[in-house]
Amino acid sequence: MEPEKVIDSDTAEFREKVDELFEKGEDKEVEDVVNELCENRIITSEMTAFKTYNNDGTLLASRLVRILVMRDADRENAIQAMTEVVNSTFTSYFLDVPMSPEL
Repeated sequence: MEPEKVIDSDTAEFREKVDELFEKGEDKEVEDVVNELCENRIITSEMTAFKTYNNDGTLLASRLVRILVMRDADRENAIQAMTEVVNSTFTSYFLDVPMSPEL
């Protein structure tokens, strides 16, 4: 049984953009990929303080962290693309297992 083809053109475009970002090689740093995703407006980046406290409520540490936010449409496209990859991988390893129609 073949995995479903991409139905949504936005999903196909999203996948194409992500593939392009990773074309440059496996040695690419995560920060580079995140920066490129931000430049392509697939995600946005915000900085916030992450604070940890003792049980008594005293501040242990505070450090700046980067929060990545993905638009709803892109999140749906990413989920669709990941589902296709999982389905494809599953069917290639377990050829004799019948697939549910919902997948």
